[in-house]
Amino acid sequence: MHPTHLLPPALLQQLPGRHVLAHNHLLQVLKARHGYTGTISGVPDQLLDYVVTRASGNPLFIEQLLEGVAKAKLLGSNPTPQPRPAASGTSQTP
Repeated sequence: MHPTHLLPPALLQQLPGRHVLAHNHLLQVLKARHGYTGTISGVPDQLLDYVVTRASGNPLFIEQLLEGVAKAKLLGSNPTPQPRPAASGTSQTP
């Protein structure tokens, strides 16, 4: 299998396994740029779904979305999304 960063976005979107390729690219970016040392199974499903869906399989968009998530300080060291503060006037249950 070729690294996803070498595939043109149009081809990546047409491949039947584009989600697998997108997950692989997401994992590569997390490791290379955000210090993640785990496997894809350690990445929260919520983060995978958000990035892969929003990026539509485009490697550049995956990178940009992960950068935005990191800048918003939603990546921990694992990366695990940090809980968002509750809106004023509501309570947050654990």
